[in-house]
Amino acid sequence: MLALGFALLLVPGLMLLVRWSVVVPARVVEHTDILRSFSRSNELVRGHSWPIFGLLIAFFLLQLALGMVSGAFSTVSFAPRPAGEALAAAANANLEPVHLLSTVLMQMINWVIGAAGAASIYYELRVIKEGIGPEALAKVFD
Repeated sequence: MLALGFALLLVPGLMLLVRWSVVVPARVVEHTDILRSFSRSNELVRGHSWPIFGLLIAFFLLQLALGMVSGAFSTVSFAPRPAGEALAAAANANLEPVHLLSTVLMQMINWVIGAAGAASIYYELRVIKEGIGPEALAKVFD
């Protein structure tokens, strides 16, 4: 019963995630108000939900892999420790500077990839649906 409850929340949440995946680029490029940006994202995504969902899953898996690599690297201790202190060191690994630095670095990488991914999806949807070229989107920087 609990799993059904989670599924009833998870599936609509994923559907909204896909529908609203280009809200920010639509807001920035088209200078629309926030409500219009949500409906514009929905317009652009309509008919292309499954490929966008696949890209979001791929991005999630990339984030997961980067997090695992970062976590594995940051918990490695380069200082020799007695066997009794190893467990305490593992518990305090989250406070070590290497862990903190790697966490911040991974978050920065995730945000850059996410922003570039949303902008790329927005651009491709505009090309597919409206036939615009790069010149129309370059006006944002004028």
